[in-house]
Amino acid sequence: MNAYFRAARLILSDFLKFDQKAITKRLIIALPLFAAGFVISQMDFNVIWRYFGWANQMTAVIMLWAAASWLKRHGKFHWVCTIPATFMTGVVNAYLLSAEIGFGLPLSVVGPIGIASSLVVLGWLLLRRRREEDEVGAAGLATDQA
Repeated sequence: MNAYFRAARLILSDFLKFDQKAITKRLIIALPLFAAGFVISQMDFNVIWRYFGWANQMTAVIMLWAAASWLKRHGKFHWVCTIPATFMTGVVNAYLLSAEIGFGLPLSVVGPIGIASSLVVLGWLLLRRRREEDEVGAAGLATDQA
């Protein structure tokens, strides 16, 4: 546990640009973190775990889409990230829409929404590059004509 609190303290102090050379300055950040940790430890871990699981999967989805976009932009084989990102987008959205911690919608509604959300983001990725190429081409054409 010590390592987690230390990491959180260092991240916060770096983000807030807060000098920690003096022990009193460290305590200014550490004590609220300990208090938050105590409050969280009193909660039902099943609820916390569900939120953590969803947040973890959502982070993976964002990373997969970012990697797919980068690979596509650089002319690399992006499908290695695009296919899992498309699948996981539907799964994560369907979970959020159907779970108790989310909206609690029935699966008959959630399935099509999950598929649609996957296809929307996939379409955005695939069409985005064409739009960028069109804009670059149009800018080059305008420069040539000037």
